[in-house]
Amino acid sequence: MTRQVLSLTFLLLMLAPQQPSAARDRAVYGIATLTTCHVWTDYFDPESGSGVDDLYMKFALRSWVHGFVTGASAAQGVDGEFGRVAESEIVPWITNYCRQNPMHVLDAAASEFLTSVLSLKK
Repeated sequence: MTRQVLSLTFLLLMLAPQQPSAARDRAVYGIATLTTCHVWTDYFDPESGSGVDDLYMKFALRSWVHGFVTGASAAQGVDGEFGRVAESEIVPWITNYCRQNPMHVLDAAASEFLTSVLSLKK
């Protein structure tokens, strides 16, 4: 029963349109608009996380970040090498960022990752 309630909640969160924050200069949709870095570390940080092991939520969070980075890099005209090199760096980088900034929303972490990696590749 609990799993069904969690699955339904997850589905509703994914389908519900999210309003962009007034502080952002772009529209951001999906689960990351409701998720802080503290939540990310609960799922992905073996040192300070709570050890939550919900594969569906981990998949949703990781997929959102991968999609954000993919879309943003495509919009900025980043070459294909970026994606192949950076993919293995995404989860550890986001986890480290979130450990240091637990109250930031997840899309801020993904934006910082993209900015950091792009500045290192130049």
